[in-house]
Amino acid sequence: MASNKLPGLYWDKKTGKGAVDKRIEGIGRVRHRFTACSQAEAETQYHRAIAEAKVAASSPNLRIFREAATKYLTEETKSSIGRDAECLANLDPWIGHLHVNQVHQGTLQPYIDHRRQQGIKSSTVTRELAVIRRILTLASRVWRDQDNQPWLPTAPLFRMPDWKDAAKPYPLSMDEQRRLFRELPVHLEEMALFAVNTGAREHVVAELRWEWEIKIPELQSSVFLVPGEFTKNETICLLVLNSTARRVIEDRRGKMDTHVFGFRGKPVGR
Repeated sequence: MASNKLPGLYWDKKTGKGAVDKRIEGIGRVRHRFTACSQAEAETQYHRAIAEAKVAASSPNLRIFREAATKYLTEETKSSIGRDAECLANLDPWIGHLHVNQVHQGTLQPYIDHRRQQGIKSSTVTRELAVIRRILTLASRVWRDQDNQPWLPTAPLFRMPDWKDAAKPYPLSMDEQRRLFRELPVHLEEMALFAVNTGAREHVVAELRWEWEIKIPELQSSVFLVPGEFTKNETICLLVLNSTARRVIEDRRGKMDTHVFGFRGKPVGR
């Protein structure tokens, strides 16, 4: 629904979704999508979009952040690129239309405040800001136009949020662990038991393959050498098996040709 106060401001109180669609003389049409929790926040988004459009009009050769984000997602090869894409999708209505030199602590603060009001953990917002920081760093240090000029003169510094809301570590007792395993189907119980006794991450356990096994006859055991493309830090990981992990491996041996764990003859994703 349209705001009665500001022409070109549209905000739905029920969904929180809004947009700015206004034509300004000397600039042209200003379009901006946003999410706001109140009428006051929607009006702030309205004035900010118009002010940023005026700044952008004075520097037409700079790239917009959405273009930089697209380049990043296209060229980056990290294993967690899917999570980065989700972060950028959340951020796009807030900063996607901005030129890269307009993305800084001031323009990001409304988004940070909004995420806090949603009850999102500060660690999650920190990960999102880290993606932005990486993109702006590439824009300033790596990416160049045809004249060998950087996309961004200097990458800004960010102050990462810390709302003291991190969950406290809570190790399971042996009794709680046994109760948890009893609730799992057999194929997931095997994977969970292996993970607990090796410290392997979920993705590594799901992808664990027989070709990675290295037999050690002297110890009547084996280890698994996980390639870097399957680990979080993209470095080779050595999984050493204790007696429980060895027992899980022996129980799985011969059930699948490629992957150690699976269900009905097929690997599981998680």
